[in-house]
Amino acid sequence: MDIKPNKVFVYGILQSPEQKDATLNGYIRFFRGHASISKSRGSKIRGKLIENVTKEMMEEFDRIEGVKQNYYHRFIVTVETEEGTEHEAWVYQQVKDKEE
Repeated sequence: MDIKPNKVFVYGILQSPEQKDATLNGYIRFFRGHASISKSRGSKIRGKLIENVTKEMMEEFDRIEGVKQNYYHRFIVTVETEEGTEHEAWVYQQVKDKEE
């Protein structure tokens, strides 16, 4: 399992207060039973950046998000922290919202 980058941007149930605040530009968050995201020019999502993600952590996130059940998938985005630093990170999206 490839976990490069070793960061995950979260905007739902995986958030916790000790994680770093971050913003994902160009996407909107919405709910269809559970939170998902979709591209939306000029929009932004505030969430958290989880850093130093291990293979075991990623496997647990995939389990929670239902990746094997084809409910969510993950892909790489660029997020910005409050300090203005950009980071590549994984983000989860409902499969039905996946853009080809």
